Amino acid sequence: MTNTPEASALPHRTPRRGRMGLSIAIVAILAAAGTHWAATHTVLRMPQGTAVLPKRFVSLKEVVVDARTWTYDDYTARPELTAAMRRAGYGDILDALRRKQMKSDFDDLKRRGADQLEAWKAEAAKAFEAWWKETMDYWRPATNAAPATE
Repeated sequence: MTNTPEASALPHRTPRRGRMGLSIAIVAILAAAGTHWAATHTVLRMPQGTAVLPKRFVSLKEVVVDARTWTYDDYTARPELTAAMRRAGYGDILDALRRKQMKSDFDDLKRRGADQLEAWKAEAAKAFEAWWKETMDYWRPATNAAPATE
């Protein structure tokens, strides 16, 4: 091809193989970046919203965590996640969950204590009735005794 005005007016075309190689390279770079991000961050779904927390160690475990129904014990079973939440400033959520669980545990303890007291009360009433009957039977004069003679 010569450098004629007609030839230079044609749009420059990149061979297809070059475009495909560039596309594959871009996809590979994006996949690597996404994998790196997923290995170094956790997306935590909570009732208050969604939080992105940095991980302490690189891992593809717990990339997305749905904690909307978790209790405080569920969080404390995952110390790395709990520490990441505190480092990221979400410690108040953990503290609120702890207070809520402590209140629930205390209410449960009160209920079980009241139930136990009711059981003891019923047991004591039953024992008292048996004792009272036995005492009254002891002091009651016998009805089938022979009549007193003078």
